[in-house]
Amino acid sequence: MGVPSVIQAALLPPLVGPGRAAELLLTGEPITAERAHEWGLVNDVVPAERLRATVQARVDAILACGPEAVRLQKELIVRWRATDLRTAVRSGVDAFVAAYATDEPFEGMSAFLEKRPPKFRSRR
Repeated sequence: MGVPSVIQAALLPPLVGPGRAAELLLTGEPITAERAHEWGLVNDVVPAERLRATVQARVDAILACGPEAVRLQKELIVRWRATDLRTAVRSGVDAFVAAYATDEPFEGMSAFLEKRPPKFRSRR
């Protein structure tokens, strides 16, 4: 295209490593879905006819989890991208403590011990 990559150049190396990032950024060559999966850029590769069902299964799996725990985990995932290990661990401990301020850990453990699906209260 005649211009350097700006945002992708900063985001790509932590995802695929500096060598693969350089290859993609310097050549501009597209990669296959299978290669993107192999490199960890995508979680799954499925035929088009299975895409909707695959996405729905992933959504259902997330929605079956405790909504407060999911919210806390999403915050941690974002925070961990831009922090050092010590701060990341401290944030994780803080989130763990915050989770115990809800009933979700009790419900999750009870469901596990009773061999049943947990019944988390939705925050929708």
